[in-house]
Amino acid sequence: MESCFTRGPAAGTQEKQDTGRYIVEQLDRLSASQPWPSVVLRLQYGSSFVGVVVVTQKRKEGRNGGGDTPEPAASGGEETKQQGNDAAGVHIEYAAAFSPAEGLQKSVWVRSEHHVFDLATKLMMQAAGQFHEEESLLGNAREQGWALERFLIWLKQYDTLFKRPCARCGKLLAVDPTWCILLPPVVQPVQLGVSLKSSGCGPAYHFHCWDDR
Repeated sequence: MESCFTRGPAAGTQEKQDTGRYIVEQLDRLSASQPWPSVVLRLQYGSSFVGVVVVTQKRKEGRNGGGDTPEPAASGGEETKQQGNDAAGVHIEYAAAFSPAEGLQKSVWVRSEHHVFDLATKLMMQAAGQFHEEESLLGNAREQGWALERFLIWLKQYDTLFKRPCARCGKLLAVDPTWCILLPPVVQPVQLGVSLKSSGCGPAYHFHCWDDR
């Protein structure tokens, strides 16, 4: 099953929050109406970047080790709610970056023809893992779709991929010493432990500037 959510150029932090929250809410509504093993989100940010995210619906193993069904609650509705949060969730299975000319047509499993988006794909997968790891540490304290929402807020920063200069060298394009080609600041550091209200557009770095910081 595939759904396409399109967003225009970024306006600020509030729009970043709304985009992530909106998609999580849509997935919740979809779950209520019909089961879905996976959904492909194609998100276009401005005129320079398309992020494709494969989201799967997962049920964690119950506390009794017997599969999807958690143990009955000992008492009260709050315990039942917490077990429900612990048992079900959405997971970022895969994420990839493309140019707008590629992203709305290519299969998510096909690599971009452009090196900058291929590098961004690797960074997206690393970021997804970091957000899911933090989500696991929070346990029942987090909301449904916690990691996905924060990943989408982080991903939204790529709408300025060819506009925001490097926070270290101050240049927009620089020759990457490894690949010997001009690249924009593609590294967008993941800020773990930061609240949604303070999650603005953070600094961006060229790969070699990030390594030398």
